[in-house]
Amino acid sequence: MQRTLSLSISALVFLASFAPVQAGEKKTGSFYKSPRSYSTTRDPDPPKYAHSGNQTLLTSFTGDQQSFQWLDIGLDHRTRFEYRRNDFRAKRPGTDTPVLHRTRLYLGIREVLDPFRFAVEVQDARRSRGWADRPVPESDEVNEFQVIRLYGELFTDSLLPEDPLGNDRPVSLRYGIHNFEFLDRRLIGNNQWRNTANTFQGFHGAIGQDSNDWQIDLLALQPLNRLKYDWDRPVDPRYLYGIIAHWRGWSDWITLEPFYLQFQQSRFIGSDGKANTERQIHMPGLRAYGLLGKSGFDFDLSVIPQFGKKAAIEESDLGPGNNKSKDTRAEEKIRAFGATAELGYTWEKHAWKPRLSAFYGYASGDRNANPELDGSKPNAPGWDTTDNRFERLYGFQRPWSANDYIVFENISSPKLRLEARPAANLRVDLGYSGYWLASGTDRFYRANAGAGTSRDYYQKGGEFLGHEFDARVRSNWGKRTEVTLGYAHFESGKYIQTNVRGGSSDFVYVELNYQFF
Repeated sequence: MQRTLSLSISALVFLASFAPVQAGEKKTGSFYKSPRSYSTTRDPDPPKYAHSGNQTLLTSFTGDQQSFQWLDIGLDHRTRFEYRRNDFRAKRPGTDTPVLHRTRLYLGIREVLDPFRFAVEVQDARRSRGWADRPVPESDEVNEFQVIRLYGELFTDSLLPEDPLGNDRPVSLRYGIHNFEFLDRRLIGNNQWRNTANTFQGFHGAIGQDSNDWQIDLLALQPLNRLKYDWDRPVDPRYLYGIIAHWRGWSDWITLEPFYLQFQQSRFIGSDGKANTERQIHMPGLRAYGLLGKSGFDFDLSVIPQFGKKAAIEESDLGPGNNKSKDTRAEEKIRAFGATAELGYTWEKHAWKPRLSAFYGYASGDRNANPELDGSKPNAPGWDTTDNRFERLYGFQRPWSANDYIVFENISSPKLRLEARPAANLRVDLGYSGYWLASGTDRFYRANAGAGTSRDYYQKGGEFLGHEFDARVRSNWGKRTEVTLGYAHFESGKYIQTNVRGGSSDFVYVELNYQFF
């Protein structure tokens, strides 16, 4: 891990030497342009519920508006009431009515101790009501009194010259526990919708900031395993490395984000007794988003090829939860692919600023079964030694499906969405989505008890999962309170009818979010 970090820092310094410099008259402002694509704006750092201390009631104790400018502070609580009818992830049909509670506290110290900075964020996530055998993993809903961010930082804004707009270009290195998001949130996200957060332990290095014409992030991390009542711990066999660049200086209309991610997993036996094979996956990719001039159109594109290898699972690796005929497999190559594309149009002159968008997302699934080591006939029509299943990493889930049925794996999904702001404190969006498996012979992850269905090798259920309609209304009551009302209806397709159960499902929720500062 340290060697990879050292090599990556050297690469950053090399890339920085080729940073573009704009000629001409010096301007003021920021190079950053927020994407208009649906639900892809990253949670800021510090989180959006945190504010500078000199903008809070703390200054009333001193009478000095500048006395707490070195402190970032935030306290946020969210309660969500859910009504779910015939949830396709559950083992049985019926009505489930859970209530989810989440409280977060953030404290950050900056400037006053430079070059040393610190931040801590604590979360308490709980669930009341609902079925005892809820279909989602308990760690998605319960994580009591947990530290989700705790790092020390070395920070300087005087090492590199300013950008062409006069913004400082800081350099920083953080080590500790992180709760962050990158790119369009589909590979690395903190899952704001979910009651618990994705967290990581390790290094985050950065050159530049969002306002600069170019910026580079460096990652060397271990994901943390969420534990309901104990401190979260690193998943020791798994590591994530990455270099993510942001190039904003080329044009006012486009932002480019080339990146390279590497996922490594050592062989281990999970808590369920199943063997997990050794894997190494390389993910070079490119995201591009922006505006098509002043036409009103916007776009967001990403391309993510994946390649690598999986080691064989030997008989000696098998745990009590394994079935030899299905899980004793040969070494495989990894060849997978993912891509997303969104095109939107905003009626700028309309008072409601409506935006209509079309989206398509694709993540490959494994095409053929894996051969058995003893050479016996596999239980599928065809087999090979290549794994085509896309590795979704740690991205968000819900924007793929308002019901939370779909993840970025073995999926082909077109979407249409309409967004509008009828009033300054009111936002509305409506969406329609269709879902197909990218490979009908691979699993469908998520619909059955928060796990994957068995592979339908003969495609008796076809590839069509179903389609979904969803609507959401968000209203701000003052500066600190937001109320969200949502509804989603899912109509099952042949695959779910064959491999899970038929019918439709409905999901209604009311969410109350309050910020104390």
